[in-house]
Amino acid sequence: ANESIKHNLSQYKKQMHTTRKNGMKPIHVSTESDGYQAEFIVNMINQLKLEEYNLDDIAVLYRAGYHSLRIELELQKYKIPYIVQSGVSFFERAHVKDLLAHLRVIQNPQDEISWSRILTLFQGIGKKTSSKIFDMISAINNPLENLISNNNLASLLSKLKISKLVREEICDYLKRFFISIKYNKPDEVINKLIHQLRKYLKIQ
Repeated sequence: ANESIKHNLSQYKKQMHTTRKNGMKPIHVSTESDGYQAEFIVNMINQLKLEEYNLDDIAVLYRAGYHSLRIELELQKYKIPYIVQSGVSFFERAHVKDLLAHLRVIQNPQDEISWSRILTLFQGIGKKTSSKIFDMISAINNPLENLISNNNLASLLSKLKISKLVREEICDYLKRFFISIKYNKPDEVINKLIHQLRKYLKIQ
C-alpha cells in the first residue's frame, strides 16, 4: 500500500502499518468479470464453512453499494444467509421491489402484495383503493389476458372514486406491461419495465 500511495503527488505524507504483526497476508486475485469475482467469493466462503468457520466470522467488503448485486445473487443462489451491515440490501431497495412486484404478478396474478405495490405507484391510489382494485382483478380468471388486454379494466375502475386521468394512466401502464410480457423474451420484459418505471418515476 505504501509503495502505491507514494506515487500520488497530491497526497498527505503518511506511512501505513498494520495493527497485527503476524498472520496470513492478503491474496490478490484477478477475475474476468464481476460474475467470476462473485463465484470466487462464494467458493471461498463455502471452503471456509467446510473448515468449520462460522458465517458470523466472515465478511465481504466492497467500495460502493452497487458492487453488492452480483455477490448477493451468488449468495442467494447457494442459499448462504447474509446481512448487509451498511446501507440497504440490493433486493430491499424500493425501486427493485417495484420491479420484482411486476415479475411476481406475471408468475402469480393473485399476488395481492405485488399488485398493491404496482397500483400504489399511481398518484392518489392508496392501500384501500388498491385493495378494491385487486378484489376486482382477482375475481377474473387470467386477469392479464381477460381484463387488461380487452380494455375491461377501464370499465371496472370507473366504479371507484378515481379520477379519469389516473384511470387512464393505470389502464395504459398495465396494457403496455401486458403487451410486453406477451411478445417479448424475459430479459426484454425486464429492460422495458426498467425503462417504463424510470420514465414513470421521473414524472412523479
